Amino acid sequence: MANRYWVGGTADWNATAGTKWSLTSGGTGDQAVPIAADDVFMDAASGTVTVTVATATGVCRSFNATGFTGSLVISAELDIGDGTVGHFTLGSGMGTVTGVNIVKFISTATGNNITTNGITIATYVRFNGVGGSWTLQSALTQTVNTDVTVTNGTLNTNGYSLTCVTLSHDGVGATITLGASTVTVTGTGSVVAFASGGTFNVNTGTFSITDTSATQKAFAGGGYTFGTVNITGGGTGIVLYQNSSTFSNFPQITGGTKNVRFTAGTTQTFTAGTSFGNGSNLITIDTQTAASAATLSKATGVVSCTSLSLKDNTATGGATWYAGATPPSIDNTGNTGWTFAAEPVPASGNGVQQNSILLGVG
Repeated sequence: MANRYWVGGTADWNATAGTKWSLTSGGTGDQAVPIAADDVFMDAASGTVTVTVATATGVCRSFNATGFTGSLVISAELDIGDGTVGHFTLGSGMGTVTGVNIVKFISTATGNNITTNGITIATYVRFNGVGGSWTLQSALTQTVNTDVTVTNGTLNTNGYSLTCVTLSHDGVGATITLGASTVTVTGTGSVVAFASGGTFNVNTGTFSITDTSATQKAFAGGGYTFGTVNITGGGTGIVLYQNSSTFSNFPQITGGTKNVRFTAGTTQTFTAGTSFGNGSNLITIDTQTAASAATLSKATGVVSCTSLSLKDNTATGGATWYAGATPPSIDNTGNTGWTFAAEPVPASGNGVQQNSILLGVG
């Protein structure tokens, strides 16, 4: 294991040994290209330059860009980690990490930290180290039609926000732990793709699906338990739930008329109060397959809704479900378990409805 400091100007990470890398900050560039056990540094002495992982995979144990004011371009893969702990730190004064390839975290050790210092990563981000773990020490923002994927190991967001185009959990061998984090997905297509068989610890974390277009967004929950899932933005794209999963409060909808769709035959289970929609705009709830219902389930309480257009939906579980009367809710056939009226006002007491879920009121 050795230190490698970039002193090579604007050039390729894997450029000829003896010209680009030094043992010390600002030193003579007479060292070999980093190997997987080496710690890489880019700092103020590296200059305001562009380092490109261009044609071959770049490797290192840890990466530290504190003080660096240049840019990093990932045109080929950059692998971070080996069998020992190695951290990943971006410099607060550097440019966005760009490129068409992958920053891959492959450590098989626990205790690895990721600190972005507010720098956006506009490449694919993958976690694939069996037994490894990575903990965010600042918010992670990833953009530009790419994804964050956990294939093996544990990603702990540690209460920091995670913003990405799509988030994937590959099931067996993979763990995601949220703490109090908010995960915001901004893409289209399969924006949340969780495979069953792994571990997902929602804690008090929340999800937010950004809908700004007419293109469908799909949420595959993999059978895990989620907290609140928000749907925001002024888009009109369908938000499709593909698996049977459990939610506390879902979905909180803002930004106008929306269509929430479920795969036929699935069951979404709610465990606490929720608001579904925004009250003033019609929310359509249906399935992918006409005349084949999906199920919404809650064990107890009253589900009180407004402004819903329902089709092929079964409401069950022990709760009482009211589709609402003002604005008028619409029964488009194939619905069971729903009462298409407003929740009755208590005949006595203070007039406050108790233990209700307000679907359609944001």
